[in-house]
Amino acid sequence: MKPNPASRREFLGHAGSMAAGGWLSLTLPLIYATAQTACSKSEQDAGFTNLERLDAMDIKAIAEQILPANDTAGASQAGVIWFIDEALGGFRQAWADPVKAGLRQLNNSLQDGARFAELPWAEQTNVRLGRFRWGAGQETFHCRI
Repeated sequence: MKPNPASRREFLGHAGSMAAGGWLSLTLPLIYATAQTACSKSEQDAGFTNLERLDAMDIKAIAEQILPANDTAGASQAGVIWFIDEALGGFRQAWADPVKAGLRQLNNSLQDGARFAELPWAEQTNVRLGRFRWGAGQETFHCRI
């Protein structure tokens, strides 16, 4: 009796797992180094290396919308903005220009020259849920963040 060969679906699943494992083994040291630098900057409340201050505040507000503080630490307490700042100058450098362009587009869509970070929480939520969805097949801005 012949052994049952793996289906194409099983093969693709195993190949995908191997590719993900390879990517993770190559990227994990970069993520770890970025996290260490971000942690130090967060503790020192240091300035930003790769983002303008106003852009960083907008990203911080977006991150806080995604991971708000409640019984546990939120994005601000976790120092997410420093991680994003470091990542945009490091292993996610290719995302820097699209993220900055997305921030410009977001802020240009707001009334009276307001910036996202300046809006009240409820209005940030409405903007985030209502204006980041551009249509089928298009990547949403907050996925980059």
